Amino acid sequence: MARKRATTENLLAVLTLYEVGSCGAAANILGRDSDTVRYHLTATREVYGENVLVYDHGRWEATPTGLRVLEIARKARALNDDLAEIDAPDPDGSSSEDAA
Repeated sequence: MARKRATTENLLAVLTLYEVGSCGAAANILGRDSDTVRYHLTATREVYGENVLVYDHGRWEATPTGLRVLEIARKARALNDDLAEIDAPDPDGSSSEDAA
């Protein structure tokens, strides 16, 4: 059986939560609700068998595994941003597909 992996959506939710500090703020940025952000945090914990973020003294802190997850999540975000840039229509109204 193949090993489970966190999805890009899981990773981006965890990264956003880490950066902004609350499920509500992360949910607003991601266009989701707080329960969905918590779900992604739980799903990521289940995949790696340990917490990737822990709430300590009013802040989300990354565990050693969490540091690696955050690094990968930043790469995933950069990739998504690059793909969105390619998919965006050109200022003259044509899409990148029209040029191909």
